[in-house]
Amino acid sequence: MKRIFAVLLLVALAACDHVRPVAPPAPPGSISSQSVQSPSGAPVAGSPRALIGDQAVADLRRWYDDTRSDCGGATSPAFVCSGVMLRATANSANYLPWNPNPNSTGVSFSWIRKDTNFSKLAYGYGNGFIFYPKSENAAGSQVIDVECAFPHDGGTNDRPSLSGCGPTTQYPQSSRPCDDQGIQTYSSWLQSFNGLVNKHQGQCGWSMRSSARANRFTQFILARQGMAVANWSTQNELRMVKWAQNSIVPVRAFFYLPGIAGALGYAQEDQRRYKIAFNTFVPIIRLTLASSKSDAASFAYVGGDQVVPDPGDGGSGPGPDPGHGDIIDFENIPLQGPIDSTRGKIEIPLTTGWIEFGGWLSGAPTYVANAATPTPFISGHHLMTITRPGQYDRIGFTVFRGAFRSLEVSYTIEGGKQAYMMAEIGNEDEIKWLKGSGTLVFDAKKTVNFARVSFEGNVNEAPVTIRIDNVKVKE
Repeated sequence: MKRIFAVLLLVALAACDHVRPVAPPAPPGSISSQSVQSPSGAPVAGSPRALIGDQAVADLRRWYDDTRSDCGGATSPAFVCSGVMLRATANSANYLPWNPNPNSTGVSFSWIRKDTNFSKLAYGYGNGFIFYPKSENAAGSQVIDVECAFPHDGGTNDRPSLSGCGPTTQYPQSSRPCDDQGIQTYSSWLQSFNGLVNKHQGQCGWSMRSSARANRFTQFILARQGMAVANWSTQNELRMVKWAQNSIVPVRAFFYLPGIAGALGYAQEDQRRYKIAFNTFVPIIRLTLASSKSDAASFAYVGGDQVVPDPGDGGSGPGPDPGHGDIIDFENIPLQGPIDSTRGKIEIPLTTGWIEFGGWLSGAPTYVANAATPTPFISGHHLMTITRPGQYDRIGFTVFRGAFRSLEVSYTIEGGKQAYMMAEIGNEDEIKWLKGSGTLVFDAKKTVNFARVSFEGNVNEAPVTIRIDNVKVKE
């Protein structure tokens, strides 16, 4: 390997015009949908198969339009089988959005239906995910129960007891559970609520564990309908039982609100991370909230919003991702975790085999770290090395995997004069010059089980940062 690399390096430096040109850059981590879509997101005539995203929109509209008062009796509230249960989320490389906050006593959701709306999400967020109703829970996922319901944002972070359903420390009397105060109707709830100085922390919520919970949830709906517009615009809050980290939960769709900066990119990142975690396609839905009490929410599936291909065939259970192998996003590498020739290597498991990362520098260890900030295009952290003037640093990886035919590598080069990448796939070697960012595909002439890739920076005049953004191993 070293002998081959040295020869290629000399040839490359002496006669650059004989080196194959770099492939045209592609957006890092981009994956195009395989389905033909109209601008509205609906399949055009002749589309070869049903889309999971279209089925998701049909489900959401069906649940949203269903205004029944209960789902089969006094102990089965309307949210069990109708309405859209959604959670707005922040974006961070340090946790997965569908995992509960470890420091919270429960998990907060909001609920919309044709007769129950609001016009903005918690904290001004612009994206999140939607659960199946309990009556249609996704196969293999946990059943998550609702503990209580607040017609207006309940300030549950300040409610330390009963999974966030108990009283707040600031208003221990008025914020007690509604039934404990004899508040059993929407009119008595509104009378109490309208007299509060602090609407969030002073209000009471109805328990969804009581024997009359279907009726209490109907009062919850009616209370929102009777709110003043200034209060109606704020989301309601349903508090759910906290589930274990990394559980399979009943996610029907990811969503984003149009017009909010970054919202679509965050939803795309969530979609990609979910695919990596569970090998399941979950569609991204464009959600437009009601703008007034007389308005209604709307849902749309747009093929161009998806960064994971829609495999079709309805439903959103696990399925193959045609044409793609493992996507490596480095999320299981410790953030800011350096490695060098004395401390070992980073290994990331694949479905079969693994990828091994390392850094090299003649005479001294190369600093290699999983250190960069995520972007809307790249999920998780990034693997990088920073080189120094007058030296050649290398960052590289080796793929050990049952038969594959090519590698696809997304990269970013910052600073320096030039950099190049050499790939050895089986007994075949290839070198490509790099500049800026892009995606390179290295195709083997035959199926192989092994590949080694090295990035090198020519930094005699200036430092250069070499970053590996994502790696795909193609079957």
